[in-house]
Amino acid sequence: QNNLGQLLAGLGRREEARAAYQAARDIFKKLVEQFPAVPAYQISLGGSYGNYGILIGSEGKPAESLEWFDLAIRALKPVHDQEPRDVTAKQLLRISHSNRALAFDRLQKFADAVKDWDRAIELSPPAEQLILRASRATSRLQAGLVAEAVAEVAELTKSPNWNAGQWYDFACVYAVAGGKIADKKQEYADRAMELLTLACAAGWKDAAHMKQDTDLDPLHERADFKKLLAELEGQSPKK
Repeated sequence: QNNLGQLLAGLGRREEARAAYQAARDIFKKLVEQFPAVPAYQISLGGSYGNYGILIGSEGKPAESLEWFDLAIRALKPVHDQEPRDVTAKQLLRISHSNRALAFDRLQKFADAVKDWDRAIELSPPAEQLILRASRATSRLQAGLVAEAVAEVAELTKSPNWNAGQWYDFACVYAVAGGKIADKKQEYADRAMELLTLACAAGWKDAAHMKQDTDLDPLHERADFKKLLAELEGQSPKK
């Protein structure tokens, strides 16, 4: 039932997916009640809650999805606490915190999102932490933790392995920070332009978005920003 729900969700058959997830959840709940000493059933129940939360969130209902991610975390945390080496419990717990962070971001509850990103990063192996830290940097910025966001991005951008959208997001962090910290205005604006240039070199082509993005307002009067924008608009297909 759980696998069927995932398949149906992938096919866009949401109501059928919802029914399959509910059936799986009911079975797992009975197994947990009957066999409370079997961690595998608790893990499966937590995973089922998380899958349902993802389905609800994909329907544009982040507030409603929070309930299911909460249930997933409550089911998985005791198993992880008791046996930290259980890979599946740890992985599902990390995913649940990540998805709850995304839901909080969509609800503009950025301080709550930062807490979940923190926990997801703690639960992740080093190779998977960077992408979560990039998301945390944006949440930190939106939560008013400007210095922390800039410090995070400064560390992350030491790696060259980012895609165009990620370079663009890093540029936005510096641009916004430059508009908030007066004595760093020039330094941060310069760095934002460097990162925007990297984004374009990596394949960023959305000139219209860049032109309207309020995060980049502190850069709009710069000659190098106007030049970069003109180059992008020259590459864009005519409407």
